[in-house]
Amino acid sequence: MIQDNVAAADLNVGRRVRRRTGARVRRGGTLICLLGIDGSGKSTQAGALAESLQQQDVDAIHAWARWKPILMLPARRLGRAIVRRRGVAEEDYRGFTDSKRTILRGRFQANLWKNFALLEHSSQIFIKVRIPMLMGKTVVADRYVYDTLIDLSVNLDVPPDTLLKEPLLKLFRKPDLVILLDLSPKLGAARKDDGTPEEYLAERRDLYLQMADALGMEMVDAGGSPVEVQAEIRQLVWKKLGL
Repeated sequence: MIQDNVAAADLNVGRRVRRRTGARVRRGGTLICLLGIDGSGKSTQAGALAESLQQQDVDAIHAWARWKPILMLPARRLGRAIVRRRGVAEEDYRGFTDSKRTILRGRFQANLWKNFALLEHSSQIFIKVRIPMLMGKTVVADRYVYDTLIDLSVNLDVPPDTLLKEPLLKLFRKPDLVILLDLSPKLGAARKDDGTPEEYLAERRDLYLQMADALGMEMVDAGGSPVEVQAEIRQLVWKKLGL
């Protein structure tokens, strides 16, 4: 819900203009993605953006589009069990990450994990994103395949720009607009209440910034208030959609 008076006034003016002219905005088949480290407010902002678009007569939905291991869950659990049997606790972020990299270091293991992860994620994206877009909806995606690439970059110790050349990325619809909600790892860790290590967030933030530079993503400082961040996101989206 729009919380600041200025933003609300802008929306009301837009509505009055459309009522006088009889015009209705219909933007179908558009994909907008919000990315960022944990604590950057992706889910909150994606939901608010979808609601704002609906108020502008855009048929929009909010979709949580992160990869959720299902078919690969047994393999993931096995890998974690192997790491724990080596005496490395999950709380030891660096040790746990290095152990996972050791398991996936071989070319066969790395390619198998990477390809299965992208294939499984693409099937989930088809259901959550592609089908609604085929129905003419504007999809605001909270995370996307780029977040999966960040995880792969960490686990396989491969630069993001290398993973961006993967042929399987053709299975994913190229977004019309990608916005990176940039946040300091320290603030991200403070916002989380699940013990997420600052080191975990710092490593991923660096990779997100590399990817943002490679793809020319729009960036928003997520360190401000939710209302300020929402207003900046909305400005970028309104410009893209011509609202």
